[in-house]
Amino acid sequence: MLPALTQFGEQMSHLTGVRAIMKDIIETLRTSQGREFINLSAGNPVILREVEQLWRDCTMELLNSSEYGEVVCRYGSSQGYQPLIDAVVAEYNQRYGLNLGDRNILITPGSQSLYFLAANALGGYTTDGRLKQIVLPLSPDYTGYGGVTLIPEALRAYRPRLELDTAAHRFKYRPNFDQLEINETTGFVLFSRPCNPTGNVLTDDEVRKIAAMEEPYDVPVFVDSAYAPPFPCLNFTEMTPIFGPNIVHCTSLSKAGLLGERVGIAIGDERVIQTLEAFLTNLCLHSPRYGQAIAARAIRSGRLATISEQVIRPHYQQKFAVLEQNRGYPHLKPTARYREQRSKAGQDSEQMSGFDARESAN
Repeated sequence: MLPALTQFGEQMSHLTGVRAIMKDIIETLRTSQGREFINLSAGNPVILREVEQLWRDCTMELLNSSEYGEVVCRYGSSQGYQPLIDAVVAEYNQRYGLNLGDRNILITPGSQSLYFLAANALGGYTTDGRLKQIVLPLSPDYTGYGGVTLIPEALRAYRPRLELDTAAHRFKYRPNFDQLEINETTGFVLFSRPCNPTGNVLTDDEVRKIAAMEEPYDVPVFVDSAYAPPFPCLNFTEMTPIFGPNIVHCTSLSKAGLLGERVGIAIGDERVIQTLEAFLTNLCLHSPRYGQAIAARAIRSGRLATISEQVIRPHYQQKFAVLEQNRGYPHLKPTARYREQRSKAGQDSEQMSGFDARESAN
């Protein structure tokens, strides 16, 4: 059967970056029976013993509680599982001195779905026919952004400004504020910090400057913090999450070892959260509750933040230390490295032998 697809059906059927990665992995595994592969998937982290044990412990606590039936045998709120919302509010208020309430939080089935909701609620054509753009203030950025919008012409990405240090084989890329345009045609701005997959980290001042450019137009800024503190805490340079009236802080528990349960978290203005929640309700009623329930325990107890800082980050940081030690080996071709701004997301970029940073500007 070959169904006739609508325009949106055709658009969603195209081979985007994320779909290409997943399709390649599945087809390779299916056609290579009997051969052993290390399945890195689309960003699978290493299964660390302490991290796996954390989720085992939280699962056992849930199984042994009177809460279990309510979690898995009943529908819940579209906004999310209340104990998880409460745990996120308490964690961020205490850690960053915020004044969040429960209406500032939305739990989504992974952060990829969060950007899909935002892209189609805030980007695309308005009721009077005007095109609202989804602005990526610098690229390269996460390949998954390319497939989230039903209106491809709404997506606009800007080339970065490069700082090269050829002697040290390092480079850094920054938003080019001379080119970046934010105006009444902008629907929202989206970028990852630390950047996936390069590991680039926008400075606090750069984030604040982008947010200030949006404020006169009442445009939200979505900051994809899937690798940021407080969990999974995979930044190797000092950085502080930035919050503000028009900033939507987006995070995920995937790189904290809970990939299979698809838990995304949006923190922002109540009006933006309510819009995204309405889209989520129509899409899937609410996010799966089992992952939310064990995440609530891990966050509320402080165990997730501790393991992120003491286990997950050091594991990947040590890998970069090994890479740095091997820089002088004559058989290793020089690589262009991001200047002192690293994250687990940047590992693949760090190991691309012979990569010329100047090519990314072409």
